[in-house]
Amino acid sequence: MRYAYYLFGVLILIALVLETGIEFRRHHLKHVALAVALIVLMAGLFVAADQLVFTTPHIIEAGGASTSS
Repeated sequence: MRYAYYLFGVLILIALVLETGIEFRRHHLKHVALAVALIVLMAGLFVAADQLVFTTPHIIEAGGASTSS
């Protein structure tokens, strides 16, 4: 799931970078600013997903607490 998420994100990022370059040549600064804002938002979502969704699983041993003498 993580790799599919990253692949989809990279494809969208490439499309945004290409579109930003085209709009920058046409001097549509509003569109460039919006594309840059989307890229920053996407980067933030990647960080949030890595911290919140794709966490390392923790396996707890069955049998309860250990006793030490």
